[in-house]
Amino acid sequence: MPQRLERTARALSLCLNTLFFTSYTACRRYVLFVICCALQLLSIFLIALVCLAAINPPKPDISPQPLNSYPQYIITIALIASYSCCLFLLSSFGFISICLPGSFLMSLHILGQIAIICAQLIAVAFTITVRKRLHLKLEESWQGRPGCAKVADCLHVQRFMRSETQLIIILCVFLLLQVVLLITSSIVCEHRSHSERQKLLKQHEEEEDDY
Repeated sequence: MPQRLERTARALSLCLNTLFFTSYTACRRYVLFVICCALQLLSIFLIALVCLAAINPPKPDISPQPLNSYPQYIITIALIASYSCCLFLLSSFGFISICLPGSFLMSLHILGQIAIICAQLIAVAFTITVRKRLHLKLEESWQGRPGCAKVADCLHVQRFMRSETQLIIILCVFLLLQVVLLITSSIVCEHRSHSERQKLLKQHEEEEDDY
C-alpha cells in the first residue's frame, strides 16, 4: 500500500511538472510571438511614414527653409528607412525561428537582435550628442525674424525641441522592446539547446546499450 501511494504521488508530481513546464514554455513562445508582431507592425508604420516624408516633405515649421533642402533631413530619412527595413526583416525571421524547431535559427535571430540593438544605441547617442549643435544652428537661422526676438520665446525652436524629445523617447521604446525580445529569445534558445543536448545524450546512451 505505501509503495502504491508513493508511485501514485510520483506520477502525479511528474504530470504536474510536465504540465507546468509545457505551459511555461508555451507562454514564453507566446510572448516572443507578440513582441515580434508588435515590432513588425511598428516597422511597417515607419516604412509608410518614411515614404510619405520622402514624397511629401512636411511644412517648414521648425526652419525658415524647406526641410528637404537640408542634408540632415535626407540622412535622417535614409537612416530611418534602413532601420525600418532591418527591423521588418528581423521580425519576419523571428517568426520563422519561432515556428521551426531547433536552436540554430533562434541563435541567428539573437545575433541579429544584438546587431540592431547596437545600432539603436549608436543612434540614441548620436542624437543626444548633436542636440546642442542643431539647437544653435536653428537659433541662428531664426534670429531676428518675427516672433523670435528672444530664442526662449521662439515657437519654432520649441517645436523642434519637442519633436526631438519625442524622437528620443520613440528610440528608447524601440530599444526596450528589443531588449525584452532579446531576453525572451535567449531563454527559448537555451531551452531548445538543452532539449537538443538531452536528445543527443539519450541517443548516445541507446547506441551504447545496443553495443
